[in-house]
Amino acid sequence: MITQYYIWDQVTNIKAFDRDHRSSALHLVDNVIRLVVPFTINYLLIFYIIFECICNAFAELTRFADREFYSDWWNSCSFDEFSRKWNKPVHHFLLKHVYASTISSYGVSRSAAAIMTLFLSSLVHELLMVIVTRKLRLYLFLAQMTQLPLTYIGRSKLFKTRPALANDSGSAYSLR
Repeated sequence: MITQYYIWDQVTNIKAFDRDHRSSALHLVDNVIRLVVPFTINYLLIFYIIFECICNAFAELTRFADREFYSDWWNSCSFDEFSRKWNKPVHHFLLKHVYASTISSYGVSRSAAAIMTLFLSSLVHELLMVIVTRKLRLYLFLAQMTQLPLTYIGRSKLFKTRPALANDSGSAYSLR
């Protein structure tokens, strides 16, 4: 309902102005601002459906005891903390089966293993989006690959000495 009545109307409004070549930067900003609340509501609803309903239903059916599918990602102060907290099963899987295995099997450094793990994770997420949408766009892949430089920036002295700035940047990234 939110998508149909709020998001779709704004998207068609943007497309109509683009066709008429009358769109301006102010019009685009206005439409983006109008989309922030519906997109946030959709994001939270999808998060709830996946992590509270679907994951718990599968956990109940399989008698999976550890029901901690996410941690307090909304309080993240850095990009790497957000990545660790928002999807714990995927994080633990990648940590154990990709990151640690890459270090032990191939003898690469921790940094190289982190890059390879993020690259593999980004490829799999993009593959899932290609399967769902039947289009290769690479938006998700590129957005995920920005995590690595943002993690290094987040570990810099600028963010370590200013926790409020780190918290704000972590919150901004979670809205991507």
